[in-house]
Amino acid sequence: MGGGSAPKPDKAMGEAAMMNAATGREYLNYMREQGLVASAWAEEDRERYKTVFRPIEDQLVADAQNWDTPERRMGRGNEAEADVIQGANAAQAAQQRNNAAMGVRPDSGRAASLGATSSLREGLARAGARNMAGRQVEAEGDARMASAANMGRGLAINPATSLGLAGNLTGAGFEGQMAGYQSQANILGQQHQAQMQGWQAQQQQSASIWGGLGSMAGLLLSSKDAKTDRQSPATSPRDQIDAMPVEEYRYRDGMGDGGSQQHIGPMAEDFHAATGRGDGRTIPMQDLMGTTIGAVQELSATVRDIQNNLRAMTAPAQGRSMAA
Repeated sequence: MGGGSAPKPDKAMGEAAMMNAATGREYLNYMREQGLVASAWAEEDRERYKTVFRPIEDQLVADAQNWDTPERRMGRGNEAEADVIQGANAAQAAQQRNNAAMGVRPDSGRAASLGATSSLREGLARAGARNMAGRQVEAEGDARMASAANMGRGLAINPATSLGLAGNLTGAGFEGQMAGYQSQANILGQQHQAQMQGWQAQQQQSASIWGGLGSMAGLLLSSKDAKTDRQSPATSPRDQIDAMPVEEYRYRDGMGDGGSQQHIGPMAEDFHAATGRGDGRTIPMQDLMGTTIGAVQELSATVRDIQNNLRAMTAPAQGRSMAA
């Protein structure tokens, strides 16, 4: 059965893992440098904010707080009412001209009725204009307050974002270094696991081969009922044996018995080339045994022929000796 010690981790893989960790350290140093740059930018931006933008923001907030006032509503209402009065006066003058063209006297009841209607419409328009102006001032104040509130929420985020940028970069650097060490551990573990799996597979294969040999030595399925296409070999088994070099050898480390014993036999490549059997890497035991037995039978026949020839050659000499 196969032997040999379990494989050791490949040094090249270990070196690759160490390079991975070194890359992580380089990445950490790079991210630290970037963090310093980001910190400087954050301080510069903060100073610019305090000296340039904060006064503008304070003014915008103050304007928003003082926008919707009774005085502003009164002023806007007066302006809107004045616009209505001006429009009403123009409409009244146009109505009077129209009445004169139609022959309606200014002191007639019809003229008085039209004038009352115009006055009523004017009053409603003036009241509506004042109300609309007040609502507009209120809406403008609400919009300015909403803008100020949104601006304040943004200010609460921006400083934290600026100050956190450097920390995030440095943290990312540490994460990169830790990932490098983790990758190193994973690579080494995976490397050794893969080698152990390969070694175990070789052990199982070797055990299967040697176990198969033992099984065939005890019981080899060779009944005529189990076989078909039976015919004599196209090539002499003895010639096939003669074409195969027989060498002494040891298995490599991790192969077969791990080199613990010296063996003798043909190579699978030579057996395949001589017999056409096998895959060039393994030797089917049935074919090896059949080739060997066939070669032995041919040699046995040759020996018998030699013996018969010797007997035939010596028989006449013995007869002449007895006659003399």
